[in-house]
Amino acid sequence: MSTTNGKNNSDQIIPSPEEISLMSIPIREMKRRNSSGTPPYLTLEDHVPNGSIPLWVQPVPYGTSDNRFFHAHDFTELAIITEGEVDHIVNNETVHLRKGDVICIPPGIPHGYLDCSHMALVNVLYDIPRLALPCFDAFDLSKFNLFFPSQQAKENLSPLSPILHLNDNDFQKILGIVNDCATEINGSRLGKGLMALFHFVHLIITLSRLAQPDDMARPGIPERIGVAIDYVNRHFSENISIEKLAQLAYTSKRSIFRLFKQKTGMNIKAYVQKLRLQKAYTMLLCTNEPVKKIAWQCGFSSDHRFCKVFHDVNNCTPLEFRNHAKKE
Repeated sequence: MSTTNGKNNSDQIIPSPEEISLMSIPIREMKRRNSSGTPPYLTLEDHVPNGSIPLWVQPVPYGTSDNRFFHAHDFTELAIITEGEVDHIVNNETVHLRKGDVICIPPGIPHGYLDCSHMALVNVLYDIPRLALPCFDAFDLSKFNLFFPSQQAKENLSPLSPILHLNDNDFQKILGIVNDCATEINGSRLGKGLMALFHFVHLIITLSRLAQPDDMARPGIPERIGVAIDYVNRHFSENISIEKLAQLAYTSKRSIFRLFKQKTGMNIKAYVQKLRLQKAYTMLLCTNEPVKKIAWQCGFSSDHRFCKVFHDVNNCTPLEFRNHAKKE
């Protein structure tokens, strides 16, 4: 590894931009959208073109981050302190961070660092609504909600406190996964988007497991709710009966809504829509099937409904999404 500002980075797995051009521009040069009286607003589109995987890895080498650059963004920011220490300010509160600390900043939260001259970090930027991940049993991990919070959970999250502190072995392991993700995002091999997503999921689950408390079970949630969720994962393109889900979970129709959201962080309708969109993304990218047929096979009531939902989530039509991906 090279030396930055006279500092030896021998334990920093993520290369600096001077060593390998993994991550284009530094954060301070991203597009800043200002509103009167509000901090600058950063957008993920500065890195990720519309239609591409909504995921980016941004290393910030030692001493290069802007002091007191208070800002917000339209994406979720997972940050790992890779060297040194720094004071981080969120909502007028301050916490001292050091090498190995992991924090997660949701969209729309103004924050910034004080004296950055003795600190390096790597940011993983991602847009939760556009990822459409099949979470399956991920919410069995109590800390998974910190990286993929439900709307209800967001209100109770504290982006100030570190999610966990990585020991030396875990630190090397985590940065290795981040580096693999960055390499795929910035590579040219076919399937790089899917492989980058694989490494990202690997990262989130590994961090969630490391942060998992000793009591592995989440109290108050019947084990059978997992059977109902698994049923939805396999039958999301069909009309799903609430009565059927309640029977599978051995609970009432009234309780199934509460338990399902408690377990997955989403209501049943939103969860099904997310799975349907995920299948639609795959079909748009990997087949030449017409939009009407994709809508039907994914479980949407009509192609009009499919296009409306798709546009609401992605700000583009299914055909625009497909055409843009083909140009990449």
